[in-house]
Amino acid sequence: MIKYHFKGDKPLQDLKKVFGYESDIFKILNILYVTKNLANIIITVKKEGIKQPISFNSLSEGEQQFIAIKGMIYLLQGKETLFLWDEPDTFLNPSWQWNLLPDLQKDKSLIQRDQFIMTSHSPIILSTVEKHAYFMEEGKINSIPKVYGRTVNDALSEQGLNIQGEDNLTEIDKLFELIEEREFTMAKETLNILEDKYGKNHPDLIRAGVLFNLYSK
Repeated sequence: MIKYHFKGDKPLQDLKKVFGYESDIFKILNILYVTKNLANIIITVKKEGIKQPISFNSLSEGEQQFIAIKGMIYLLQGKETLFLWDEPDTFLNPSWQWNLLPDLQKDKSLIQRDQFIMTSHSPIILSTVEKHAYFMEEGKINSIPKVYGRTVNDALSEQGLNIQGEDNLTEIDKLFELIEEREFTMAKETLNILEDKYGKNHPDLIRAGVLFNLYSK
């Protein structure tokens, strides 16, 4: 077995001078791997805050997914490529989900040359789609209007999903009933209990506090 060790970027830049574009190098390596002339490729990466390089396999699934997406775009972009992504956000944290499509749309020439079709269950991804959002129901594809900037709660609610558990929904509903029935002493006690349990910044409790102050005067 013959092993080649490329340290740093210079050997890769030398390869690029011989073979041309990065995509051409990728194709050659893929052919070598498929024909069993290449046993394995081990890649180490330098991660911010960590002194020693680590292997690609030591990265989290989200980091691996993110690098794979970016690498695929970098290698195949600008060649009238059709990218088909099936839930590419599965292992991405919310921040990366939020920036996935906006980062892609920054390169207007890329969007004009290539086509991207992706599926997702993420309400975060949905809120970053400026146009061309669709959902499938009973085998039919339907357009979703005005999803850009929609909150996660709104997106989940439209899918018929409760954005809170049944227990706290029941408790909060009971609080609003007490305020509506003018049971202010009990409502105040309940509000204090729920604020201790869920926090004073809970949006429903803030709304309940406003109603309590308005009606109890």
